[in-house]
Amino acid sequence: MRSTSFYTGLAAISLGSGLASAQCQVYGIDFQSGGSYFQNSELTDPFTLVQEFSGCSNDTANNIFVDPNGDQYQCSDTPLTPDYEPET
Repeated sequence: MRSTSFYTGLAAISLGSGLASAQCQVYGIDFQSGGSYFQNSELTDPFTLVQEFSGCSNDTANNIFVDPNGDQYQCSDTPLTPDYEPET
């Protein structure tokens, strides 16, 4: 098994114009505060995470996965609205 870190802070998520709103917040449901996730590197299951947004403009989050080596991978985008709706 290998340890894979996922950072759900602003460094890992580009909020586009939604960032201009001081009210826009993201809540990591699977990962919080730079938590770690252990994934068996032999498995081919897709990696997913769930997040909720609140107070954001009608925009899109550009999610970036950062591995322990600092390599970055573009993930699928998620909408910033509606509020408190789980997005994967």
